[in-house]
Amino acid sequence: MSLIKADNPRRAARTLTTAAILLSVQLLFSGCGLVSEALRVDPAVLDDVRGIGKVLAEATTETPGQAGGPDKMTNTFVIDVGGVNAQDSLKKARGILLAHKWVSAAEEPPGGVRVKSPAWEGAYLNVRSYGSVTLGNYPEEIKKAVEAAADPEVLLIVDTEQVPA
Repeated sequence: MSLIKADNPRRAARTLTTAAILLSVQLLFSGCGLVSEALRVDPAVLDDVRGIGKVLAEATTETPGQAGGPDKMTNTFVIDVGGVNAQDSLKKARGILLAHKWVSAAEEPPGGVRVKSPAWEGAYLNVRSYGSVTLGNYPEEIKKAVEAAADPEVLLIVDTEQVPA
């Protein structure tokens, strides 16, 4: 039994050709990497970040990939770890992350800490004190949380980063 009526062979051939083209295009875009999913960290990484301290704000931004590469999803947090100053806050955050098996990365940003995860390949966290960050490009909810804080100097800005494995 045929799924296509045989009373019009030309129409049947056109229908089969169209179906074959659509299937080929779908396979090309989904299986060959021409359309790729954005790079994002595992949700468990976000749980680790939330465990650093009191989360005052959280936002997600997507930036276009470079040179045709995949887009990049960045999760940004404003966190209070209860430090008395920026250096104390960074020290506390580093201690908590190292206790959760994160590892110091070779390069660290000025006024901050960069760690990588041995559990989630390619996952990095950039932890910086509020004073070492320019908030101009951050989402509004991040800016508002910092502005509303009684002592913004003790706050940490944490960005997640997923690099290709």
